[in-house]
Amino acid sequence: RGLGDVYKRQETSLWRQAMEKAPRDARPIWNIANAIAWDKNVSPRQLDVGLALFEKALSLNHAIEENKSRILRNMGLIHMRKGVYDQALTAFRHSLRIDPYFTEVRYDLVSAYMMMGKWDAASEQLDTILSQAEEDVKPDYYKMKGYILLWQQRPEMAMKFLEKALAAEPQNPDVQLNTGVALDRLGRHAEALVFLEAARNIAPRKIRYSYDLFENSARAGNMEKARRYARQMLATFSIGFVFDGLDSMRANFQTAPIDLAYIIPVVQKETAHQLEEMEALAGTGFNS
Repeated sequence: RGLGDVYKRQETSLWRQAMEKAPRDARPIWNIANAIAWDKNVSPRQLDVGLALFEKALSLNHAIEENKSRILRNMGLIHMRKGVYDQALTAFRHSLRIDPYFTEVRYDLVSAYMMMGKWDAASEQLDTILSQAEEDVKPDYYKMKGYILLWQQRPEMAMKFLEKALAAEPQNPDVQLNTGVALDRLGRHAEALVFLEAARNIAPRKIRYSYDLFENSARAGNMEKARRYARQMLATFSIGFVFDGLDSMRANFQTAPIDLAYIIPVVQKETAHQLEEMEALAGTGFNS
């Protein structure tokens, strides 16, 4: 274990001693909860223990309002990790009632709405964040607004925010991907291809970027090019991994929208072609 792990264990031990000496003090409890819930190898059981400790800290008289807001945020983030988004919403909203200017928790609220596919609510909360002074707006906020607008089927408006995100983070593969998707939806397929290929080149092991390349070609009516991209993908990833990835794309709100109607037929055709070639080789006694 590294020195960081040793220090963390010592710090947690000190907070445990403080909790034993002052059981009605919220601060040691939420610090222990932090250490447990955000451990790099956290288990579902640890998340439950961390959540229980945050709830206990919240109930104590010494949990001042500012800290209550932060405790509630941590509770919401645990619910997010557990996939219980309605409870995450409740915690984040409560936190914002205490501190309406807590931008980080408002952004967490946006993420929770997005995971539930509640795009209008997510967009409204993000607009509140974007109304801040421009120097306080992070590039990620522009990226997220563009992403939400894609799901709202408003690619032209999405481009306005994605251009700002690109200017700030030109090498961010997610921004490249979202820009390519927006251009594709606008029928600007050649321009879209530049961004989609850039995204794949930055992160070649992320299969999502491969799907978009042959969706782009299929949308442009170039089925031969779509099949070439499919062959490249099948040379990199196993057939099972490719189809598992496609299944995971159905109603997946963690990434930009994708149209499987363009993708699945291309993959099926190329997969069938490769299987035929393998059978032909087997029939010639290639493996004997």
